[in-house]
Amino acid sequence: MSLLTQILTNLQPCKTLNSTVRWASKKAGGSSRNPKGHAPGKRRGIKTQDGSKVTQSSILLRQLHIRCHPGLNVGMGKDGSLYALQPGRVLITCEKFEPNFDKYWTNKAYGSRKENMNNVYKKYFHVIPEPLEPKFKLVDVI
Repeated sequence: MSLLTQILTNLQPCKTLNSTVRWASKKAGGSSRNPKGHAPGKRRGIKTQDGSKVTQSSILLRQLHIRCHPGLNVGMGKDGSLYALQPGRVLITCEKFEPNFDKYWTNKAYGSRKENMNNVYKKYFHVIPEPLEPKFKLVDVI
């Protein structure tokens, strides 16, 4: 018998290795930036406190309904946010509210209570500009 036939007769089937396929141990996760059940907050509220320094056009307050009103050197945006018209210091006061019903936002917020508006007090935001005198030097005219 030749060597080749001896090898062929002595061959036995090869033992297979236990090959396993590794599957994912966790499900694929979705985005966690906006989880189900609740939306992210709108970040409303007072942004600058009483007595703090502000620059021009900085946001003082974000609000959904008109709760606080613009005072001296303060403007109101379309969404009700209050912003500074000049640089200076913030002053928050509580004053008697005398509405001007010619304004759109006043009519929208208080139009249903026109008759019953006496003795109503509201919070006002003011920006007091810093004095300009120290910033200038007096020059003698020759």
